[in-house]
Amino acid sequence: MEQIKEKIDVDEENKSVSFLALEGDVLKQYKSYKITLDVVPKDDRVCIAKWTWEYEKLNDDVPPPTRYTAFVADYTRDLETRLLSES
Repeated sequence: MEQIKEKIDVDEENKSVSFLALEGDVLKQYKSYKITLDVVPKDDRVCIAKWTWEYEKLNDDVPPPTRYTAFVADYTRDLETRLLSES
């Protein structure tokens, strides 16, 4: 389990949500860490979720933040389930 304090920015017009790390465990390895979800409509009933990672390592020995992809996948599935139940 890790802790993070983040700033969440929602851009409803562009269908985007950004999560910017302000404090927490992730900043022990990364100088900056931000993930963004963009929802891209394909037609009236289908959208594509596109995640973008922006980060700066504290040093060259730090691995890419792939360990957080499970959280993102779970978040995407939960969001999809919630949105489908509302439609």
